[in-house]
Amino acid sequence: MEKASSGPNNVAKATVALSVVSILILGAVLTMLSIQLDEAHERLQNRMGSFKVVRCSQHLA
Repeated sequence: MEKASSGPNNVAKATVALSVVSILILGAVLTMLSIQLDEAHERLQNRMGSFKVVRCSQHLA
């Protein structure tokens, strides 16, 4: 009887462990994507800022 009851218990433990690992991996991937998006946004802001400065200086000249 004990062997029969330990089988589903091990499956449940394995399922929970797999779920936790999946969530951790997903969190790491989302964090990396978030960092890349922040860097890309910052680069875009810098380009737009320099573009606006060039346009303003052309209008003043």
